[in-house]
Amino acid sequence: MKRLTLKDIAKALNLSAPTISKALSDSYEINKETKEKIIAYAHEHNYQYNALARSLKTGKTNIIGVIVSTISNSFFSQILEGIEESSLFQKYNIIIMQSRESPAVEKKCIDILYSKGVDGILISPVSDSANLSYLQQLHNSNCPIVIFDRINNNLQTFKIGIDNKKAAQKATQELIDRNYSNILHITGLANGV
Repeated sequence: MKRLTLKDIAKALNLSAPTISKALSDSYEINKETKEKIIAYAHEHNYQYNALARSLKTGKTNIIGVIVSTISNSFFSQILEGIEESSLFQKYNIIIMQSRESPAVEKKCIDILYSKGVDGILISPVSDSANLSYLQQLHNSNCPIVIFDRINNNLQTFKIGIDNKKAAQKATQELIDRNYSNILHITGLANGV
């Protein structure tokens, strides 16, 4: 079954394609009766707008790329849940990719997302130096890059993270201030080592 286009609707209703487009975008330029007629026809025939055509016209895809080391890591699965929830609210779609802690795989993920025309990339890099110059180049060429978890302060882009050492010291000091003396710190091992 052929996908219904704006031109198909225009032909069926004896209107122009720009009129159909404006009506479906709820433009003030189209009168109420014409809008209702067009919208009813579009719904009746299961019209779906062409995201590719819209992105060519607007220069935006409304897609955000996200790269994490592995989805099975509970830290990243929680982060991804938050990203997805926020992106749906903002009417963005996300593409999730896994670097598997490999700089080469990470580079390939970045290349794929960039070639898809994503509006930005959120990434937890495999290290604080892998693909650094490439990420900076993309950010400078109008593809916003947001680094989270593993931060390199030399990268001039957006960063989200905490200073684990400082946070542990602050928490320890709080326990000491509350007169605790037997303090144990348990942490996960980096990279399964």
